[in-house]
Amino acid sequence: MRITRRKLLSGAAGLGASLAFGRAWAAAEMDLGDLRITTLSDGHLQLPESFLIGDLPQAEARAILDAAGVEPGGYEPPCNVTLLRSGTNVVLFDAGAGPGFMQSTGRLPEALSALEITPDDITHVVFTHGHPDHL
Repeated sequence: MRITRRKLLSGAAGLGASLAFGRAWAAAEMDLGDLRITTLSDGHLQLPESFLIGDLPQAEARAILDAAGVEPGGYEPPCNVTLLRSGTNVVLFDAGAGPGFMQSTGRLPEALSALEITPDDITHVVFTHGHPDHL
């Protein structure tokens, strides 16, 4: 099988989406040729409902949130990161939010430990973007 950037990214996205509502530490793995991709949890975010609805009128926003299955009062999406292993390379995509961001985050060390991986085993870190739950 030929692995292209598109296949790799779509596979990783699907893997992350499969954990969208879970709280597992090292929950999903996928092999692509010689690559092993693992989705790890750093915990979950605790976001106020206003984060999702912005300045929408309350009735309109509630209808949208209800259709999406978001309970009134807040939203707790997972804070997941991706680990890619290939040969001697152990690549972490994003580093999670860490324990200082929210009480519900900072679980990445536990997730790595579940795979018997230490922070010293990480050979590369790739930051996908500069949001606090990624850095």
